[in-house]
Amino acid sequence: IFKYILNKTRYRPRDVVAFFKYVFENNPEIPITNETLDKEYGYSNYLYQEIKNELSGFYDNRKIEDIFNKIKKFNKSAFIIKDFLKENRIDKKQKEFYLNFFKKLYDLGIINIVQIQNGHKENILNYNIDGSYSLDEKCFVAINYGLRNHLKLYNPDSNN
Repeated sequence: IFKYILNKTRYRPRDVVAFFKYVFENNPEIPITNETLDKEYGYSNYLYQEIKNELSGFYDNRKIEDIFNKIKKFNKSAFIIKDFLKENRIDKKQKEFYLNFFKKLYDLGIINIVQIQNGHKENILNYNIDGSYSLDEKCFVAINYGLRNHLKLYNPDSNN
């Protein structure tokens, strides 16, 4: 089934989402929910390990875990990067390192930029395709839903 999905969607995330939306709308008896994916199948933990593996080519494993622990302790699934840096007392010397780390997470689709219009979350940008949405410390970002369970990020203000 995975080969079928990937061949039909040509590996495009939007098409994969559309495929599953169609399947679930037309087959409501399929017993897959966010809870079963996370609790029974351990998807969130698996995703975390995959992210760590991907990042290990760029960062030391202890530093990766340290940053994710800071995100977990910050306890927000959506936040302004500047607020995260301030809360964690990241000095000017370390700031560039953290910004680059967040940019890498953005490139991997692990954090998304959330556009706010009229005080409401209007648009979530999944990843940077054409360079028109650059990530900086002023960005309001959201942690990928798949990773939130592993990091135990349950923020009622972020539509978890």
